[in-house]
Amino acid sequence: KLERFRGRLSPGLVEDLRTLWGMLRDWLGGEYRKVPWATVAAAAFALLYFINPFDIIPDFLIPAGLVDDATVIGLVLAALKHDLDKYRRWKEGK
Repeated sequence: KLERFRGRLSPGLVEDLRTLWGMLRDWLGGEYRKVPWATVAAAAFALLYFINPFDIIPDFLIPAGLVDDATVIGLVLAALKHDLDKYRRWKEGK
């Protein structure tokens, strides 16, 4: 889904989504455990919400269906900024 909207999303948002996905993947793989459970839950929720085409406002109802995805992702990324920054530092030092 991310690839479909690459041209419409800011590079910073794409990078944050990739970081969020990487953090969740590394947590699931047991490599990175320095993240609170609430952060893992919020990251999983946001990514599943973004991927799922049938959410509160279905994605086929353009543009409203995409606006709700962007709103959820934006709110979660803002709330998890500190944890994403910590994960980036950990990844760079690895």
